[in-house]
Amino acid sequence: MKKMNEMKKTTKVILLMIITAMALFSLAACGEADKDTTANSGAVATCTVIINCEKALAQSDNLSVELPNDGIILSIDEYEFHEGDTAFDVFRNAMEENDILFEYSDNMGGGKMVDGINNLYNGDCGDLSGWMFIINDEMSMENSDSVTVKAGDKLVFAYSCDCGEDLGFTY
Repeated sequence: MKKMNEMKKTTKVILLMIITAMALFSLAACGEADKDTTANSGAVATCTVIINCEKALAQSDNLSVELPNDGIILSIDEYEFHEGDTAFDVFRNAMEENDILFEYSDNMGGGKMVDGINNLYNGDCGDLSGWMFIINDEMSMENSDSVTVKAGDKLVFAYSCDCGEDLGFTY
């Protein structure tokens, strides 16, 4: 009788181990399926990506950061993105792929706000200085994470020293 109880107990332990292993395997398989279907599922298209700090060059003597001589941090004519990507997604991916420091924060009103690119931060050239988002040669009134990119779009993050006026935009 004692041997029979030990066999039942051993059988229950083995069954419990098998069920646990099957459950873990199922969960792992589900996680992999989710990963494959959600990552970059849209069609591939291209856009132009430019990061320009030319306006900060005039004040580079007062800055502790080294700026590129021509003011262009990044310029890609045909950057590939996926349908459904936002301008923020495209910029973040392009900067990560090119090892460019990119810092942002969540804006209190919603959306993401670029704080600094390549060690050049909002406010480095005065109270009205900072990064501006321009799409197809127009200053965007939306955050870059609210704008869905379309094939052929021209996306620019440009540094302004006077709230966009030195870039040709007035409010």
